[in-house]
Amino acid sequence: MRRARPIRTALATLCCALLAAIMPAAASAQDSSDDERDRIVIVGGATVDAGDTAGDVIVVEGPVDVAGTVTGNVVAFEGDVTVSGTVEGDLTTFAGQARLAEGARVEGDIFYGDEEPELAPGAVVEGEISDEDWSDIDAGAFAAIGFFAVWLAVTLSLLVLGVALAALFPRAAAATYLAGRYSLGAAIGLGFAVFFGLLILGGLALVSLLGIPLGLSLLLAMVPLMALGYLVTSHALGSRIVSEGTHPIVAFLVGFAILRAVALIPAFGALVSFVAAVIGLGMMVVAGWRAGGSGSERAAGEPPPPEARPTRA
Repeated sequence: MRRARPIRTALATLCCALLAAIMPAAASAQDSSDDERDRIVIVGGATVDAGDTAGDVIVVEGPVDVAGTVTGNVVAFEGDVTVSGTVEGDLTTFAGQARLAEGARVEGDIFYGDEEPELAPGAVVEGEISDEDWSDIDAGAFAAIGFFAVWLAVTLSLLVLGVALAALFPRAAAATYLAGRYSLGAAIGLGFAVFFGLLILGGLALVSLLGIPLGLSLLLAMVPLMALGYLVTSHALGSRIVSEGTHPIVAFLVGFAILRAVALIPAFGALVSFVAAVIGLGMMVVAGWRAGGSGSERAAGEPPPPEARPTRA
């Protein structure tokens, strides 16, 4: 029973911290009234500077440095933990070593599964130091946790944005869907052209000193553009599945659920997500061209005339 406790605590805290981290409104409200925020890092590291206070500190991959005060637990799945301040809860290291400097204090227990903690003279551990013997745990489990955590964060973030866009801009959603339905070839071609065009232009701009700001701007702009493209494809896919006249939000949720389920498949899911984002980018270009095309009096959400639609063999 004791051995399962730090694992359950770590995973439960990780999930709760993820949910808090991807809800900006809730997080900002918490920040304004409480300085003891949980710190969650998927890849990288976490630092609590001297004089600072944090709640739970969870790091999937990367080092942890606590010089201030942690009022909750410190959990490092893969990485070392250095403490020169105070940890009021438990300290758990799965695949790393805990190092306590002189004057460091851990009021709870220390659980470790790899290297034995290193305690400098004057370091205090009020609880127990327990070897949980996690050496037989496959390192792939940690990679799986990190992969799922990233997938969950991306999924919930895109879900909120996609629902908001479908609710606020239903005509734009209809226009991009029609662009993909009647001009899929053009959408695919334009999507890849825009993607690689921005990539090449951004790379070329970075070569010269004066072009670095432009190059960085172009490359950074690709992130929100690809996210929007992914959401557009999600709506278009769902619209092809649900019955005609279904609310755009429902259509989006159906297509989004399918794409996010596929994204759980390693490698293949990433490829599908990339292609979906590029096609969605192309659909946005086609829809924009139709909406502002010269000599066209057709509304943005209206399908092209029958003579302009491709015929089926």
